[in-house]
Amino acid sequence: MYRSLTSIACFITLALFATTAAAQEQTFSAAQIKEDIDFLKSELKEKHPNLYLYSRPEVFESFFAELYQHIPDSMTELEAYRFITPVSAIIKDGHTLFFPGDRTVEYYYQNGVYFPFKIYWDGEALFVAMSFCRTTKIPEGAEITGINGVAAAEIMKYCLERMMHDGENETYPIWVLNNWFNEYYSYFFGHPKVFEIQYRLKDGVLRSETIDALSRQDIATNRAKNYPVRVMGNKKKDGITLEFIDGSKTAVLTIKDFHRATLRQSYGQAFRKTIRQYFTQIGEKGVEHLILDMRNNQGGEMGYGTLLLSYLLHEPFSIVEEYYKVGSPHAAPENRNIKCKGPSMGTFRPKSNAFRGKLYVLVNGGSFSNTCMVSSALRHYKRGVFIGEETGGNPNIICGSVQYKTLPNTKIKVEIPTLRFILRNKEQHNGRGLMPEHLIRPSIQDVIQNRDVVKAYATGLIPK
Repeated sequence: MYRSLTSIACFITLALFATTAAAQEQTFSAAQIKEDIDFLKSELKEKHPNLYLYSRPEVFESFFAELYQHIPDSMTELEAYRFITPVSAIIKDGHTLFFPGDRTVEYYYQNGVYFPFKIYWDGEALFVAMSFCRTTKIPEGAEITGINGVAAAEIMKYCLERMMHDGENETYPIWVLNNWFNEYYSYFFGHPKVFEIQYRLKDGVLRSETIDALSRQDIATNRAKNYPVRVMGNKKKDGITLEFIDGSKTAVLTIKDFHRATLRQSYGQAFRKTIRQYFTQIGEKGVEHLILDMRNNQGGEMGYGTLLLSYLLHEPFSIVEEYYKVGSPHAAPENRNIKCKGPSMGTFRPKSNAFRGKLYVLVNGGSFSNTCMVSSALRHYKRGVFIGEETGGNPNIICGSVQYKTLPNTKIKVEIPTLRFILRNKEQHNGRGLMPEHLIRPSIQDVIQNRDVVKAYATGLIPK
């Protein structure tokens, strides 16, 4: 929950303290920053159908009123980015995203240096999961207690206040930070040339090392050299895979993405053709237990989710009950949205060769958007046992159909959803993701040793 508006002063102090400005970075006047904030506020009120789902209108208005009061005489783009993004803690919508402008991102992509570790935040402590340094001075598994004089817990709190998330759910922003901490740290704390890192090993002794920041190219090169098997986004691996476990009637269907472009461009796969072939094989081999792995899948085409459900459910089903969009931006919250049309509405029929055995569904904080919609339908129709972590998306009400906006002066980019999706049970949503029956969270040692404890737990549930 957004704690208090008086903490904005703390936000500003940290933002201005951070190592931020490159020589070429433009400075904007207070009037220009106010114009950008006015533009953002207007666009949110005009278009965002979930604007008041988690925060009352007066909280939204109070946030902006105090923001106006604290605008300094001038700010750079990244300072403005840090200044504005705490609005994420008010809106609490996972499809409302903020990014620095294209020119700034491109400049730092080519010229910036970054934090040279992959981190793992378990909700309480920050650990080194991978080291991309030329010479590893801080070992994997070390607990990072501070970076450049700021406590690790304060860094994560600062980042999480500015990250996208549905309601009170933190599994999605934590998942994002665990995978792209280098990038988001640079957005929020700049591009220092060196990092003074305080850390603790198992012996409990606090240590400190000064580590050089690295370019993106150096990080990629060292990552591939140090971890040839664990490189994230390995294009040689398929986006959709089917594995048959020897000596059993068990199969594992992994779906990493529902985006058509990603599947085609990164993996060379067509979703419909691949899924059709896989379920034919599942039927031919007489599979009795199917593990559906949708961890780390941030969503994509809704039609693909509907198709997948048609191979898993045994009765006519729906995936979205209703859609709403903003009709009267300044009306009371209960009258602000109007019903409208949207994709994948209505009732769908299962396939004649739909899988009828036992289903086990693996999810985590990266299971977001369309993946959470599929999970919501499976849970509603009592199909499958869920294993892993709370999904990143709300299984009852979400947003989508984003519009891309650029703030007029700083060129900060904003993605604003324009449709509210009522999936089901809209009165029962509590601002959390779908909770698995079996909550399994990997430890830092599991991550380091590349142990898939969630999948192992699922296979352990299957009768031998």
